[in-house]
Amino acid sequence: MTREDLKQYSPWNLEATAKILARRFPDSVVMVIKPAAMFLNMFSIFSNFLPFSNDGIPEIGGETESVGHLVRLYRNCLETDRQARISNKVENACTDSIEDIFSKPISLVGFSKGCVVLNQLMFDLDPNTQDEDQRKFIKNLKAVYWLDSGHVGDKNAWITDHEVLKKLKDLNLSLYVHVTPYQIRDSIRKWIGEEEEIFVQKLKDLGANITEKKHFFREKGSIENHFKILKEF
Repeated sequence: MTREDLKQYSPWNLEATAKILARRFPDSVVMVIKPAAMFLNMFSIFSNFLPFSNDGIPEIGGETESVGHLVRLYRNCLETDRQARISNKVENACTDSIEDIFSKPISLVGFSKGCVVLNQLMFDLDPNTQDEDQRKFIKNLKAVYWLDSGHVGDKNAWITDHEVLKKLKDLNLSLYVHVTPYQIRDSIRKWIGEEEEIFVQKLKDLGANITEKKHFFREKGSIENHFKILKEF
């Protein structure tokens, strides 16, 4: 795909996605994390959260510093935003301490290949960690959204590890799954749909608070509807 081809997807670029999410969560501070690199100008590489092969395939499941990295980004972004609002005398600027802001409820949203970061985070979440900031973050984590997860590998678009799924249930998180035919009915990557079914069913069997919604299933899978899920979830 050429750069010219990619222009048609500019309505879904980083800035546009941030605005979409801000409308979806109007009373929240929205932070959108840019991938560390792009593979073939098309596939996001989040190597700041987990290892990737030279072919852009995520290596999910090993122990990483994904949670620590996210928590540091979160704290730094909150502090930067708070200071900017105060120094610029923004009307109704938040003057709460950073610790007060840090204690607000947190939701995580992953879209497409960004869901591999969510999956790695779920592996690495440790409510008993000795790191105080990470404990606070996990305590305040309330909801996780997977939006049409998929990647160029051949496994781990969805979590199937029983112990990790049990941990999500035990953390009492609200879990949301939104999918389109583009991913889970892909005839070449049938494993994605199979994993998604296992993910949802296992969590239901465990008694987790999970909601699954299927979008555009009266239509053929398309990249256009894959992106539209950002406005539909």
